[in-house]
Amino acid sequence: VLMPSVKDGETLPQHLLSRCKLGSGKPVEIELRHRNGSPVFTLVHSAPLINSREEYIGSVGFVSDITEQKRLAKQLHRTQKLEAIGRMAGGIAHEFNNLLMGISGYAEALQMKLGDEHPEQETIKGLLHCVDSASLVVGQLLAFGRRQEMDVRPVELNLLTSSITSMLQRLIGNPIAIKLILSRLGSKPKCSK
Repeated sequence: VLMPSVKDGETLPQHLLSRCKLGSGKPVEIELRHRNGSPVFTLVHSAPLINSREEYIGSVGFVSDITEQKRLAKQLHRTQKLEAIGRMAGGIAHEFNNLLMGISGYAEALQMKLGDEHPEQETIKGLLHCVDSASLVVGQLLAFGRRQEMDVRPVELNLLTSSITSMLQRLIGNPIAIKLILSRLGSKPKCSK
């Protein structure tokens, strides 16, 4: 049993009759409701029957269920939006990667110019570590843009946290101390690199 989605006070026969009398020859989309409440989209093709006295005596036509076509069209639209987002993410990642390569090149040149014993070598190492971390994010954006699966592996969080502590301490400065409380369980959650 299908229930029509019609204007208040209008019955289904009145609703269909008003549409059929138009006789424009163009199909009309009508949304009906299944007894379970779900929408059923239909396309009504109709033409008025007129007698010799030019009086309307009825209509001839047929109804097509287009619910599946509408669902597929909506799904296609969503897919196209995701593809556009992926292309945009890939483009941004590519541009960002170019910037990172420039930063990395200048940092390495400065590192060589200053020599191994210069006090700013640790700062430059921290900068290069940040460039490496940002490159991983760029790789994830590029993977998303190409719809590739992420490279997910177990990561030792204690080791990862310890490796960035010295860089964070230099950035924060001496008045603030960083105290690490690392897990003794040694759990390795899965993360993408």
